[in-house]
Amino acid sequence: MKKELLDKEVICIYDTRAIQKFIFSNNNNIDIIGAGNIVSDVLPEALNYALENNKGMPLGRDEYCMSEMEDPDNVPYFDDQKIRAQVVTIGGGNAFMLYRTGRPCSEVSKAFSRYILEHTYSLQVAVAAVAKTENMDNDINQLYLKLDRIKNTEAFSHPLGTLPIIKKEKTSGAPVIGTDKDTGEEISMQTFFRREKVRTDKHLQNKVRTLGELSKYNDKLAYIHMDGNSMGLTIGRIMGSISDYKEGIIARRRLNMNIMNQYVQTLADSKDWLLTRMSDDGIPAEESDRYFQELHTGGDDINLAMNARYSFMFVEHFIKEVSKKTLWNDDRLGMIYFSVCAGIALVSPDVSCRMGLWLAESCCETAKNEAKKPINLINGNVGNWIDFHINEDSYINDIDTIREDRFKTDTNTYLCLRPYCVDRDRSDTPTYYEKFKALCHMLQKGIYEEKVTKMLLDGYGVGMSYMENQLKSFELLGGEIPDSIGKAYVRVAGREGSYANWFDALQVMDYMGKASI
Repeated sequence: MKKELLDKEVICIYDTRAIQKFIFSNNNNIDIIGAGNIVSDVLPEALNYALENNKGMPLGRDEYCMSEMEDPDNVPYFDDQKIRAQVVTIGGGNAFMLYRTGRPCSEVSKAFSRYILEHTYSLQVAVAAVAKTENMDNDINQLYLKLDRIKNTEAFSHPLGTLPIIKKEKTSGAPVIGTDKDTGEEISMQTFFRREKVRTDKHLQNKVRTLGELSKYNDKLAYIHMDGNSMGLTIGRIMGSISDYKEGIIARRRLNMNIMNQYVQTLADSKDWLLTRMSDDGIPAEESDRYFQELHTGGDDINLAMNARYSFMFVEHFIKEVSKKTLWNDDRLGMIYFSVCAGIALVSPDVSCRMGLWLAESCCETAKNEAKKPINLINGNVGNWIDFHINEDSYINDIDTIREDRFKTDTNTYLCLRPYCVDRDRSDTPTYYEKFKALCHMLQKGIYEEKVTKMLLDGYGVGMSYMENQLKSFELLGGEIPDSIGKAYVRVAGREGSYANWFDALQVMDYMGKASI
């Protein structure tokens, strides 16, 4: 910390970096689940430890306040000079703290970083602090600018690498420090921490046990990544008019808690809804864990694994329910609702959890990119979109490369119409999700024989001219394409070229459920 801050009041941010990389650095399910729960717990644990156990300026229990979750309105820092450190907010992979001076901030930050290293081995943390003024919104902006400079200039640290004489862990490449007491497997320090996290939690043990059974009754396993849209910008817009510190802290806490509670509750309610659907299919509630597992949830960032045949209906239901809920409401901004994008990766059970979720994240990113196009905004706001990918073999590449290599046929002719918008405001577009779902259900009902379905898929793969000739032959032989299905190719506003109107539905109709929601 700079000398000029040591005797000044400061606001500080502790930011965990590359969380997804940390969680999915190993392929083993137990390691992924353990890492996800470490990330969820480690920030408050590290801060509580560092405040009392730093070597330079330890604080007593009556000298700091960590009351955010217990009582969001409790901010004694401004009324009690004895309080030398006050948590502002913790969540979403970062924590904000207020300190009377930079000296305890410097000492706590050192102890905090040491605790993270000693209890995770490889989780990356960036710390930044700026002098506190009377304008909280401006201070937060300055803090983020400084944090960005630190991230952009500091080298990304890595755990100690391996020399030729040192054994490497097969899954991560990290140095081996011993053997797993249950499996005898040679493991690294980071893997040891992850497995100990699971060994001490029966709920996590059950999650690991059942994760490998999610593909039961189906040849595909679905990995799902869902993420709130433009949350940082939205929070900044909400907080932009609040300069007073105490008011701002309370508002930020309530906002964070609202985000957490709404996503957690919607996820729980959606799972209950899914259990009802599964019960209708004859699946008893006690077997539900074999069909659905939460991998890691952090606020509006959700990672799931589930049986493929329930994946689309679950994601649709979750999006529709969470988008009904209010993120913020005041006289200045009016009603602000949640919006979310989702990626679904359908993979074979032998594809690693890490790769499956990487594909799902990539799909979610393409959905967000489409949603944020000016032509797709709804009253200036980002809508709710879904993208997906079916991995047909063990070869895995990034989504853009896959679609350019495999799903582009003639010049400016594309097979993937996806992503799809869930919002009714886009019902007049070819990429409206309800249209796509209705087509899937029509195909399920046997509108076409299996050989015709194959003909359509193969025809699309050759190109537009070939496909048009195939359709003419089909009609000459007495075949009929219902008007409700639409044309074989469509144009999409904001995109160049022609897009296959039926290809997506032909690919995933078996995974869409038997009835509309």
